[in-house]
Amino acid sequence: MRIRIMVLLMIFIATGSEARGLAGAVARAAAERAAERASGKVARSSESVMARDLRRDAATTAKPTESRTVQRFTTHDRATHELESGVPAGAHMTSGVPRGRGVTAERARTRYGLPATPDTVMTIRIPAGTPVKKNKALGGEPGRGEITATETIPPQQILKVRELKHRTDKPESH
Repeated sequence: MRIRIMVLLMIFIATGSEARGLAGAVARAAAERAAERASGKVARSSESVMARDLRRDAATTAKPTESRTVQRFTTHDRATHELESGVPAGAHMTSGVPRGRGVTAERARTRYGLPATPDTVMTIRIPAGTPVKKNKALGGEPGRGEITATETIPPQQILKVRELKHRTDKPESH
């Protein structure tokens, strides 16, 4: 509430005679930033999130995991490559497989903070004893977990590859 009052006050002040000068521009910029912060709409660039993610992954200690099934959202070309060569070390995966209907491509992007909208989801079985780093998905929904394996996961551990639906996809009518 206090921030909103401050924003309104700053806008009121900026509409005066100095609105045309440098002081007005500074006041308007400060008011816009305060309004963005108050509404929770501060945009983070994907580069800064990616840089934070890389630093955090480097600082996280890998621990052997129990056998688990996870998902990896990616592009069709990347999935095709990984079906032949395996999932590379350092590749991000979900911490598990959620129950129920799968998510759309757009929902996966917002849920896990992905830098681009994926078009494919892979279901992967991580063998017991594989060292993984467990973290929170930066840029995604609060509390969403992600894991990265520190070793390549063999291609035979990829259980399923499925194309993701986009919100604009319409079901076929018969």
